[in-house]
Amino acid sequence: PAAEQSLRQCLETLGQQIDQLTRLIRKHLRSREELRESIKYLSSIPGIGILTIAVVLAETTGFQQFHKISQLISFSGYDVIIRQSGKWAGKPRISKQGSKYIRRAMFMPASAVVRSGTGPTYRLY
Repeated sequence: PAAEQSLRQCLETLGQQIDQLTRLIRKHLRSREELRESIKYLSSIPGIGILTIAVVLAETTGFQQFHKISQLISFSGYDVIIRQSGKWAGKPRISKQGSKYIRRAMFMPASAVVRSGTGPTYRLY
């Protein structure tokens, strides 16, 4: 019982800290005028929340260094590669050479779109 109570208190404290950090992240993103357009665009994507937006913008420095979508895809590690040798060719898969943080942040939103079974993004799967 005492251990259970202690764990409950820890979970409650962690929940409060997560809420506080989420508010701080939201406040910081709102204060950055140069990110408003990117935030508006990213938040229009189904399944994308404030924390995913924060990770993507932090990892990509607000998309300033990308001039083509292919650069962003490669940077994120979503570019497709095929392992091959002679006549043998493996299945196409993502390279995973880029930012693991972007891939992790985008996993749950992508899963939500696939599970929902609706929208133009779902039809890609």
